[in-house]
Amino acid sequence: MFQRHPKPKKEPERSRTLRYLILAAMLVPLLAIARVGNLWPQVVVAALGILAGHAYSYYFVERPSRMVRAVMFVAVHLALAWMCAGLAGGATLPQAQFAIFAQAITSFDLRYRRSLFNTLIHSLANLYIAASLSRTAELGLYLLLFAGFVLAAFFVAEKEDGLNGTRLHPVTGPASPQSSSSPRRGLLLFGLAFGLATLCAIFTAFLFTPRFAGRPLVPPFTINVPLRGGIKAQIINPGVPLVQINGWSDGASDYFYGFDTNLDLRYRGGLSNEMVMYVRSPSRSYWRSHSYDFYTGESWGQSDSTLTPVPRRRRVYFELTPPLGSPATAEPAQGEQQIVQSFTIAKDQPNLILRRIARLKFLSSPKASHATAATACACRKRSRRG
Repeated sequence: MFQRHPKPKKEPERSRTLRYLILAAMLVPLLAIARVGNLWPQVVVAALGILAGHAYSYYFVERPSRMVRAVMFVAVHLALAWMCAGLAGGATLPQAQFAIFAQAITSFDLRYRRSLFNTLIHSLANLYIAASLSRTAELGLYLLLFAGFVLAAFFVAEKEDGLNGTRLHPVTGPASPQSSSSPRRGLLLFGLAFGLATLCAIFTAFLFTPRFAGRPLVPPFTINVPLRGGIKAQIINPGVPLVQINGWSDGASDYFYGFDTNLDLRYRGGLSNEMVMYVRSPSRSYWRSHSYDFYTGESWGQSDSTLTPVPRRRRVYFELTPPLGSPATAEPAQGEQQIVQSFTIAKDQPNLILRRIARLKFLSSPKASHATAATACACRKRSRRG
């Protein structure tokens, strides 16, 4: 019937050259994460832990300690708690910190060659995390270094297996069809198990990999379908859904209320340095639309958005800098001042309806005016814009 063959005894890995190459391959992704994520203290601690783990695994390869394995079990759960606390407290890349700390902890149990090669998969996941955060070609250098060390480790392992020789077993009788089919069945089971493990690893890496809020993995896209629908005169909402079909509207949308004290990058995308408007003025002035001083991970905001009322009082006035080329006066002019400023729109701006150029006069409130912090105060003046 069925015969169960005893499993071959695992031989501990005693090759120093192979361990050195795998150690170098493990340190390359740590350097990449430190460069792109600015996690130098965490990477230094993880690198020291990996060095200590490799040394322990080599010198105590014949007599592992159960106490060390118990400490590893507790340390992995502490690293997981550290990641959860970082996610709740807004730490820098808590998933990446958990990945490097977990590899440092598991490096204390690298007794066999299979364990050494499995930790290379962990290093590849760390390199993928660095790739998701990098926007330069510097990551290609780390990828080449990692691939070089891995290929060198494979070469050394294959060479040492060849030097050890092949054991020959005498054949007592003709091979039966059942014995010839058992290797195929074993390969099939191994392929299925490896495929399922790979799918689980891909899903886990996708779940814990940090991503930019302004650059989603699946960007919004539009499907052009010839559908008949009525034409509505309305402003298109910039907060587009993930999938949009032209000509079909269900009347529901995620409204975006323009630029205020909060700039949500999930709807607006990333910020750029493109020039959108030019202002030409004969008077020296400081122009600013909005100022944001802190980032929440998904949006930019203002730490102080309060309005300061400036009441109208006697002997209190606001002075505009005289235009360039004006004659110098001994005393500042306290009467009405007029300046002409021109605005040139270099790029269409969302949430703004542009119309033809026209002259516009405006007066400030006669009772009080408001100004945001760190901006020029509005004053009772008459201005002309063309």
